[in-house]
This record gives sequence, structure tokens and C-alpha cells, in this order.
Amino acid sequence: YKDKVAFVFLSLDDDEKMWKKLIEKYNLSIEGFTHYRIGKNSTISSHYKLKEIPRYILIDRSGLDHDLHAKAPHDHDLIQDLDLLIGGSN
Repeated sequence: YKDKVAFVFLSLDDDEKMWKKLIEKYNLSIEGFTHYRIGKNSTISSHYKLKEIPRYILIDRSGLDHDLHAKAPHDHDLIQDLDLLIGGSN
């Protein structure tokens, strides 16, 4: 799905230095994945009612919410949801 789906990590961390350390510690700097530190009081966290992590959300290309409680990456049924969202198969 690398060329069909954008994977974005949102962090609720308020401390930027700690956030960067955690990305490095857990080796989360993966090509094709984007990281944003939004903080727990951001507009985005408020809009999606983000209180805890991890939380998975599927959003279509036009920015419409597809699934606010998407399956985790290890769930094999997620493939069907991604195929439906992008309108095809992998």
C-alpha cells in the first residue's frame, strides 16, 4: 500500500524533545511514514476525541472520515478496509 496510502503518526506528546527521543528509541523513522506532534489539546485531538494511543483512523483522499475506530495494523481484516477505501486491491 506504500504508493496508495499515506501513513501518518500523530503524537499527543506536548514535550517535543521527549517525542523525538521516543521516535528514535522505538525506531519509528520509517520511509513513507509521516510524524506530527499535535499535543493533547490540539484541534485535531479534540475533533477526533483522541484521549489515548494507539488509535487508528481511516480518512479518504478528500479528507472525509471513513472509519474513526479502524482496525489495528496486525489485524488481517484491515486489508479489506484499505482495499475498499482506495477502490481496488493491493
